[in-house]
Amino acid sequence: MKILKTSLITLIFFMISDFAFGQVRFGGKVNVGSSWISSGNLKNNLEFQMNRDIDIKDWDVSYRPGTMVGVGAVANYLLTDKLSLQGELSFNYQKSNIKISYLEDTRDQAGTGTIETIDSEAKIISTRLSVPVTLHYSLGLDKPVLLAGLEANFLNTPQIESIESEVVRDFDNGTLIAEQKDAEAITGDLDIFNTVRFNFFLGAAKSVELAGKEISIQLTYHLPLSASEMYSFSNRAAFDNNTFKNNEIFGALGKIDAELDAPAYPLNDFRMHYLDFSITYLF
Repeated sequence: MKILKTSLITLIFFMISDFAFGQVRFGGKVNVGSSWISSGNLKNNLEFQMNRDIDIKDWDVSYRPGTMVGVGAVANYLLTDKLSLQGELSFNYQKSNIKISYLEDTRDQAGTGTIETIDSEAKIISTRLSVPVTLHYSLGLDKPVLLAGLEANFLNTPQIESIESEVVRDFDNGTLIAEQKDAEAITGDLDIFNTVRFNFFLGAAKSVELAGKEISIQLTYHLPLSASEMYSFSNRAAFDNNTFKNNEIFGALGKIDAELDAPAYPLNDFRMHYLDFSITYLF
């Protein structure tokens, strides 16, 4: 991580110090796209717990992309006819969704027992200040531009909107005799979270010149290089009281329980991915 920070600072310093000696163009950009969160350990943790309990038939997690929008300023420094270095500063708003499903079946061979299902959704909402440094390489006149770079992201404390529903069905000799439905919801801050994160990104762009101004359309994927824990410590009691066994992992008490049940899979590898489409206008 220190190497990434040093490289990013060096690139930014190089751009700033060389502005007086090269051709520099300034402009603005807008971007829309998708943001999503992933964690390999969370999936493995739930699977480990499921495999230890014969009554748990399914316990799965999926990561769904949400909306991301941003606006910012850019400075493009021309190195050669085909190569340029671009620095940006942008503000972004993003949402990500995590869905967890749980199924427990305690019925015996006679069909007596209960079936419990829990469907949960966690909406993670945050804003970030993004500082990417990008190397642009043109394939030629009227041809696409390839790009790659490093990005530092400074996030605010993310918020979580937890929504869960539970259905418990009681059976006697295969006959449904009772059904109970319940729901829980809570909103809070995920205050245990690494708010400084780094990404490596790759993409392609197409530029056109209009009256001496350049308009560039760009598609970029941002691969996360940083991972961290992601849960609420300050609202741990509220999360424990207002969540079922799925989303309770986003509270301190539920996270501790999950890690005690599956110590080989600590919940410390939550990563943020971005895929964005942007339009840049250079003066």
